[in-house]
Amino acid sequence: MRAIKDFFSNLFARWFGRYGGVVPIPNTDSVDIPLSKEYLEEIEANEKEAIECHYYKDYELMAAFEASVTARSRGIDNTIPESKKPAIRALNRAILIPLAKAAGWKTKITSGFRSPKLNSAVGGSNTSQHKTGEAVDFRCYDASGRRVPIIDMALETKKMGIPFDQMILYGTFLHLSHRRKGKNRGQILYHSSYNGERL
Repeated sequence: MRAIKDFFSNLFARWFGRYGGVVPIPNTDSVDIPLSKEYLEEIEANEKEAIECHYYKDYELMAAFEASVTARSRGIDNTIPESKKPAIRALNRAILIPLAKAAGWKTKITSGFRSPKLNSAVGGSNTSQHKTGEAVDFRCYDASGRRVPIIDMALETKKMGIPFDQMILYGTFLHLSHRRKGKNRGQILYHSSYNGERL
């Protein structure tokens, strides 16, 4: 009976976006979202073209959130609507700038804003916060150019009390979201591709 209840609870959560389209496996803090080949290719291709940056300048921030190798190669319009830009700026002020400043890291955004067509092309969730400008996938690099371990990024985020809505630790990148309006839940999840230390 419990298994049936969990099944329908998770199904409704996905339909209505209760967890931003990401539902934990029952009785765990893990999520099992399939990472499509297209999604992984998008992350790696974007990382190669991204500039290590602090994103203090608005035009750099918007360019990084809009950039997508998949969108460019498939002729998908990933222009950020003006209505989504305030959410991106709020995420940057609340998460990316403070995190980079405190740790002395530079950031490479591997996936920012995704238009509905781009989100579908890379296999993103229908209720993904990337579509609203409220989520970012990224990697950090230290002063020597070494990639910062995902757990260190997560630990620093938590230690600083950064107001995130959802943190998902993936095998090679960190996903953070931030709500400009409404309560940020501070939900921490671990993707099945992540095998490292937990918070």
